[in-house]
Amino acid sequence: MYPLVNYSDESQQKHSEGPLVQLRYHAGGASMETDMPKIMGHGFSHMAVRVLLCTILLRIAEPLCCYALRLFFVFLIGVLAAVWVDGRLPIWWYCPWHYALDFAIYHASAWLLTGIVLGTTVKRVRLGVESGGN
Repeated sequence: MYPLVNYSDESQQKHSEGPLVQLRYHAGGASMETDMPKIMGHGFSHMAVRVLLCTILLRIAEPLCCYALRLFFVFLIGVLAAVWVDGRLPIWWYCPWHYALDFAIYHASAWLLTGIVLGTTVKRVRLGVESGGN
């Protein structure tokens, strides 16, 4: 539950009945002519970071021989997802950076917990034989 939201019975009833709307308000406006190069630059940088993270994932995917590497691999997938999904909000939709960062931290930490579990349960297997290095 988000701490700043009113969870009274009335607000819960209104939430259940709907409609639900998310509105983004950017008071300053944006000039398509003068702001577009900056927006496109941020968009390109956003994609470059995603490519870099994918490259790192591909480089470490083969030797996942120990728990720490498996945990880091899954966590990095989560960081990639957070950068990809949450990083677009301030670039394309004028959301405040702290708003996107809150979601990115949430998503990355959820993947860290996933990595803790998967890192202990999924072992490196080659030709049906478990490899050493827990």
